[in-house]
Amino acid sequence: MATYKGIKGVKVQTKTSDPTASEAEGTVWYNSTSPAALKYSIAGTAAWSAGGNINNTRTSTGAAGTQTAGIIFAGGAPYPKQTETYDGTTWTEVADLLTGSGYNSGFGTQTAAIFQGGNVAPGVETESWNGTSWSEVADAPFGTYAKMSTGTQTAGLQGGGGLPPGTPVTESIEWDGTSWTETGDINTGRIYVMGGGTQTAAFMAGGQIPPYQDVVETYNGSTWSVSPTTLNTARGALLASGSSDTNGLVYGGNTPTTVTSTETFDGSTWTEVADMASARAEGGSGNTGSNAACLAVTGDSPAYNQTEEWNDPVYTIKTVTVS
Repeated sequence: MATYKGIKGVKVQTKTSDPTASEAEGTVWYNSTSPAALKYSIAGTAAWSAGGNINNTRTSTGAAGTQTAGIIFAGGAPYPKQTETYDGTTWTEVADLLTGSGYNSGFGTQTAAIFQGGNVAPGVETESWNGTSWSEVADAPFGTYAKMSTGTQTAGLQGGGGLPPGTPVTESIEWDGTSWTETGDINTGRIYVMGGGTQTAAFMAGGQIPPYQDVVETYNGSTWSVSPTTLNTARGALLASGSSDTNGLVYGGNTPTTVTSTETFDGSTWTEVADMASARAEGGSGNTGSNAACLAVTGDSPAYNQTEEWNDPVYTIKTVTVS
């Protein structure tokens, strides 16, 4: 008779606690604690689920980090300076920004992030976060709002957006940890645009001129190129996440109706996947993960304090039962 070791090449391990469901996917183990049981983990359909509420309800925040180590800051009128961090369960207030603004940009990690100004004039200020406090660093060459931003504290990228009171721009700039440098222009200037990736492999999607846009562009470190594929739903003020120009997720936004629809990107095709529980637009303006795990936080429909978490796939631990 076939055995588990004969099939898999290893014995069923005995554990005193369950591993995380994602780490254990495809394996079998025996949990020896009460009630003792044989268990396994399987991957299910991608989905959004409820996360912890933020402490200060607001819209149009900057954001950075990941699903289990996130950070948000600033926001729309009355332009709060509050910063909050997320551990995957709870949002905690930490040190305030020096300057508040809405529709600002953010990128980096929970302990090493960049804030760049938004719609509060002059909008050129840049602040750097070290995990404890914010400090002023070099100004951007111009002040835009509702722009795409992504990258790290020492290799950031932002592009598009608008000059107050609402002129779309095509400019794109890079951050090297010390200063900003202009790089290749985007092809279609638009406001309320979002994206993700790295400074050398990024994507930008949606936005509005007006009208609402389904245009997608990718960046290779010097040049923006129009992608032959477009969003299934043209939208502005959307949220987005992604780790490269072939790994993206967009969700929510205005069409002009605020929507819940989510689309995932593999570099060649946008595919509609599971909707969010609540429609929202004008959420955090920074990538916060990948197309497999990210956050939807804040928004204006109305301004939200609820967080939603995206997981693709959703892992579940099952118990072997005998009937």
